[in-house]
Amino acid sequence: MQYLARIIPPSYVFEGMRHILARQTGGQVVAANAIALTPLITGAALALVYLVVMGRAFTAVYRHAVRTGLIARYSAETVS
Repeated sequence: MQYLARIIPPSYVFEGMRHILARQTGGQVVAANAIALTPLITGAALALVYLVVMGRAFTAVYRHAVRTGLIARYSAETVS
């Protein structure tokens, strides 16, 4: 389960928020927020990487469908 948690961005976001909430004691809020930024930045970076990878995968599938005529074929069948 820990291996799965390491590859999904929400686990880093929850870990960062847990650090922020656990360390809010008076004047130490700034120090807690600085510590909690590392998992939040890691989660954001993972989310951006996944977004780019999925965008490229979608583009590849779309180009394949256009090249093979799948999109035109299905849209022409629905007209008649």
